[in-house]
Amino acid sequence: MPELSSDRMTHLELSHHRYLLEATSFMKTSTTKNSQNRLSLTLGALSAVSLAALSQPAAAVSLGGYTWNPANAVTSAVQVPVSQNIGIISSPSALDAANTVAGAMGVSGNRLVELGNSTGTARSIVQLDWGGALLNNRSGNDLVVYESGNSGAPEAFAVAVRRQGQTDFSNFLYRFSSSYNAETDLFATAFDLSDFGLGEGDAIDAIQIANLITTDRVTGADGQGFLGGQYAPTTGQQGGGAYSSGRFDADIAYAVGLHNVVRPVSQTPSQSVPEPTSILGLLAFAGIGVNSVRKRKQQQKA
Repeated sequence: MPELSSDRMTHLELSHHRYLLEATSFMKTSTTKNSQNRLSLTLGALSAVSLAALSQPAAAVSLGGYTWNPANAVTSAVQVPVSQNIGIISSPSALDAANTVAGAMGVSGNRLVELGNSTGTARSIVQLDWGGALLNNRSGNDLVVYESGNSGAPEAFAVAVRRQGQTDFSNFLYRFSSSYNAETDLFATAFDLSDFGLGEGDAIDAIQIANLITTDRVTGADGQGFLGGQYAPTTGQQGGGAYSSGRFDADIAYAVGLHNVVRPVSQTPSQSVPEPTSILGLLAFAGIGVNSVRKRKQQQKA
């Protein structure tokens, strides 16, 4: 290998020196930016804590054997176009109008959403969601729907769900009401998302509620299950057995998640910034190169 001239070694040494200065300057700039980023994050966290301290969480509601946060009530409701017209009627008991299904439709006051008609010849469907938020499938019941009626006389309805990322809804599932609250005249009916085929942690972004009609049949021999079966739906323990005429116009009050709804997580690629330790490695490599040139220069002079 030919020996390097003194002028070329000096030029190489200066180049490495310039590289050291530029790398050191970059490290200082990067460190300053990282410090600024950390400061911004800290200030953001403090602001979030301050806002959280100023906003009081909504009080939990216990109704019909279920406890839920009003923040998990549906926030948007529209009629499915192919169904019969939906009615809006007054509630016989006081309701929290801000969290009702009627409220989600933009109707103010103490109102219920009436589906179908009493004779069971017309079907109405209302579609509900949480404004883009998701309800995850967890252990046990995930959703509760409240229907207004007289003691011992629930009115028949069924629920379908839409899995996150899909466009079609599941088949409608009819379940017995599990309780009746005399103070509010509300029947509570709970649904487990696992019954719709969702796995643990899977999520839905919308539901539909439809009244039953007289020709509906369910898949369960006990009188409940998915629509499209061979068995007549029955009322369960909260009613007298078979649904009689006049009990097919379900009056829906609330539809609420039994645990917190969540916003979908959107991941945005972040620009990579070299860490100070990586820059130090480059400086060390550059230093080795400079020392090597100096050693050769000294050996040549000797």
